[in-house]
Amino acid sequence: MENRKKPRVLFMAEDVSQSHVVRPLLLAQSLDSARYDVYFATGKNSEHHVKASELAYVEIETVPSDTFMARAKKDKPIFRGDELCRSVEDDLRVFKALRPDFVICDFRASATISAEITDTPLIFLLNAHYGSYSTQPLPVLDTPLRPLLGKRLDAAFFHRVLPLVKRIHARPLNQARQAYGLEPLDNIRQWIDWPKKCQSWYLYLDVPELSPTNPLPANHHHIGPDMWSPNVPLPSWWGDLPPDKPVVYLTLGYSGEDSVLPDLLNVLSDFPVSVIFSSAGNPIDLPLPSNLFAAEYLPGHDACKRANLTLCNGGKGTVYQSLNAGTPVLGVTSNIDQYFTMWPVVEQGAGIALRARRLRRIEVAQSIERLLHDVRFRGSALRMQEAISRYDAKRNFCSFMDSIAYSKAQWHVAPVSRMEVP
Repeated sequence: MENRKKPRVLFMAEDVSQSHVVRPLLLAQSLDSARYDVYFATGKNSEHHVKASELAYVEIETVPSDTFMARAKKDKPIFRGDELCRSVEDDLRVFKALRPDFVICDFRASATISAEITDTPLIFLLNAHYGSYSTQPLPVLDTPLRPLLGKRLDAAFFHRVLPLVKRIHARPLNQARQAYGLEPLDNIRQWIDWPKKCQSWYLYLDVPELSPTNPLPANHHHIGPDMWSPNVPLPSWWGDLPPDKPVVYLTLGYSGEDSVLPDLLNVLSDFPVSVIFSSAGNPIDLPLPSNLFAAEYLPGHDACKRANLTLCNGGKGTVYQSLNAGTPVLGVTSNIDQYFTMWPVVEQGAGIALRARRLRRIEVAQSIERLLHDVRFRGSALRMQEAISRYDAKRNFCSFMDSIAYSKAQWHVAPVSRMEVP
């Protein structure tokens, strides 16, 4: 038996989007290398992120990002059964080579199977709305019958077939689970926190106000969002923004619906605002309005602080950055994760959600007008800023790891001081 002086921790990130890599990477970097032996496994496309962090990189097979995005936008199951089985075999290869004391995964669905069959302690990083303790209602998704039935009847039809939809989305996981002799799931909401033979914990990268749940068992914790922003300098035009105009921060990120960008730019061109725009590395072949200041990347924290309104895809990363700055959000959502994210933002009065698939310019214009001029949205965003400030994800994560890896350490939630809020 290998005699180790410190616990070996293996992070596993499904390389389907940048957020599922960078948020566990931030937590991995927060661990003290004198106390933990840390490895980070993800797909080849994100190798540069890991190596830039100076953590030990391990290559694993992941679902291609474009495949994931296409399935998510069509509300199809994200993984196929055969893909999950290949990922399990890849996990087992890494487990055998490294023999980790703890596995920490972000959206790595196969790890829930691999950890269970090897009895490896598992920590799952997730958003609370995916767990079975969430009190958020499932978003009503448009069905193919919507043009025929209309909005109301289509919503009623969706609720009628919802149990079947949950089972269909669980089918690939059950195919993989049954291939390894594990009990099948009843529905997709059990895929993360189904009872396991191994020790398991679930850390929500959320605050309760924006991801409400029923009372949680002892192995579930809200630790707060670990907000990532590109480490890029401010653009040369940053100091040239007109001081007498409101600022709108526009970004659709990596998973937004690019087809809505012409409509958004058209509407914004008619407003007396300055638009600071991040293309997130995507090529833009459109004429840009005169009131728009563009950059390939912007430091998100600074952009949200500068803005009076954030217009984004409704994803967790930008939404949390915006509310952490006390800035209201207009989310133009195109997949179920973004629908989930924006629901509590709307409920809390800190933003408005529109759906990319049925976006109308008049609704965009009305929403921008309300968010810029109704002070209640700003007040609600400031309340969410206060809620977010009570959680320091990195400190909470390190405290949690010490509590399970070192017997004398005690778990506690660490608040963020005002000076530390980015």
